[in-house]
Amino acid sequence: MQAKVGNLNINEKKTRPKINLRKTVVMKWNVNPGVKIQLEGSDIEEVEKFVYLGATVTTTGGAGEDISVRLGKVQAVFCNLKNIWRNSQLSINTKLSIFRSSVLAVLLYGCETWRMIKSDEI
Repeated sequence: MQAKVGNLNINEKKTRPKINLRKTVVMKWNVNPGVKIQLEGSDIEEVEKFVYLGATVTTTGGAGEDISVRLGKVQAVFCNLKNIWRNSQLSINTKLSIFRSSVLAVLLYGCETWRMIKSDEI
């Protein structure tokens, strides 16, 4: 892994993007935890989890934490729309359309990439 980070650093200098050490993290599993990955002499921070494109990635490999985060976000979206749900002038079809486009979209974002394990099942 150190060699790949080194090659990436060398090649990025040719194409102009700069690797930001403060924003770069490494997550490892099934490897020696004592070995640090370095970039230009500085250790890259090791993490147990991180958020990538809105999805939580963990060393356990399951989707449990991401599902919990998604449920919290859905609850917030649903509560923010309480005036819509209580509005008697809007039709059920309009409310369903809003529900599908906002609540379900937040809930199911990234679900096609979730790796479900036994403990993720309800």
